Amino acid sequence: MTACLSGRGFCQGPASTGHRCLDCQKAALAPRPVGGPASVTNATIRPAITPAAVPAAGTPAAPPARAGTPAPVGGPGATGRPAPVMPPASVAPAGGSDAPRVVYRGDSRLLTDLPRGFEARVPLELEAARDFIRLYTGVKQLEDCAFAEDVRKRRITLESDSPTAVHTPVDLVRLIIASRIPGPAVSTDPDVACGGYASGRQIYRIDTSHLRVVPWNEAVPGMTQRQTSFWPRLLLDRDARSLDDATTIAVWNVKTGGTREVMFLTPIPRDTIATHTSATDA
Repeated sequence: MTACLSGRGFCQGPASTGHRCLDCQKAALAPRPVGGPASVTNATIRPAITPAAVPAAGTPAAPPARAGTPAPVGGPGATGRPAPVMPPASVAPAGGSDAPRVVYRGDSRLLTDLPRGFEARVPLELEAARDFIRLYTGVKQLEDCAFAEDVRKRRITLESDSPTAVHTPVDLVRLIIASRIPGPAVSTDPDVACGGYASGRQIYRIDTSHLRVVPWNEAVPGMTQRQTSFWPRLLLDRDARSLDDATTIAVWNVKTGGTREVMFLTPIPRDTIATHTSATDA
């Protein structure tokens, strides 16, 4: 009989070897933990715990751990294993690491003709712009939206301009967000070529560093579906935690090998716009 290293009392080694059972062999061959040799007590393997380092005299104390940082090994309740890493309790970093910092727009008007910045041909009030996103994500019905009557009127024009015979409210959302059909949005592009609309126009540079990409389910709590096969990214003010807090709302149509258009559902303020090149520049 041999003391079982797996904590099962005693075992009779296999007849072919006269040694330990398979579990004991695995336990005996297990890698030793980093930080000191393993000690066997009462036939149970316990990893040796390395004491926490003590700073030398005059050395400033280490700052407290932040969310997302593993706890140090050692100290009360330490087991020798790193504590699980907890995710930070905040939304995406301000500005969004993948949000465009600058976008461009080609326009025939001069900067002096834009005292209020850029506005859509069919502008939406702020709450209507929020409702547009709520309709898109399925958390609000058309009849409850601030722009319900405007949408019904707009559908008539879309039906005459589109090869599709009939449009539902969801179709309207898709046509405005995923295409160039004029509507309650201002089109811009992260590329200075402006999607082919740069020739013979003023090219305006628009600062978007105050925006960040916000996950849809954070911006619109309660959303359970998406209404179209195409799913753009949502851009809101960098300090907005949800759609309810946002005063700037845009969708970024990122398509592989295609457009990267950024469409603003709210006006683009004049103080974010600067002339990049004029129509007369060579």
